[in-house]
Amino acid sequence: MDEKAEKTPLPEWYYEETGQRKGPVPESEIIRLIIAGELTGESRLWKKGLPEWINLGSTDFQQHLSERAEPPPLHGIPPGVFIHRMATYELGSGIAWLCLGILQVISLYLIIAGIWNIIAAISRLRIRRGIESRASTVPAQYECLTGLIVIGVINLIFGGVIGVLLVGFDFYIRQQILQNRHLFVGKTHAGSAG
Repeated sequence: MDEKAEKTPLPEWYYEETGQRKGPVPESEIIRLIIAGELTGESRLWKKGLPEWINLGSTDFQQHLSERAEPPPLHGIPPGVFIHRMATYELGSGIAWLCLGILQVISLYLIIAGIWNIIAAISRLRIRRGIESRASTVPAQYECLTGLIVIGVINLIFGGVIGVLLVGFDFYIRQQILQNRHLFVGKTHAGSAG
């Protein structure tokens, strides 16, 4: 009987992260994700034998929610969802800056703003990878306001109203990253923010 118990595999779990199914992982990994703050009571889980996905808070895993290494996010968004959202915002920002910069360079009249906006686009696309990997260097790259102010002034002077709006969007991203700097610890990644 003991031999049979040793051969019985532990249940493997699947979990939802940013709308995608992840797993299978052992129970120990689910517990690690809870303690790391990646999974919350509202996170959805499934294992073989369950008819449908269930909330973590309705399982025995709920006891591990009190073991979290950090408090739950104030904004109510699980850290993984927040990270994915900010990385997606930076991708959108990078693409928008690149398109605006190319159009400005083509027009020749706005070539100075166009070149600067292309540089901003490259910066946005690089920092996105750092956000996704939760690099500890990410918040520091948002500390300085100089890049955002310069790009805002250049776009204001050279008629790039869309550029000024993009600067406002980048200020929003900056604020979110700096308010959630605790999510970016212990990892390094190269990238820069304008």
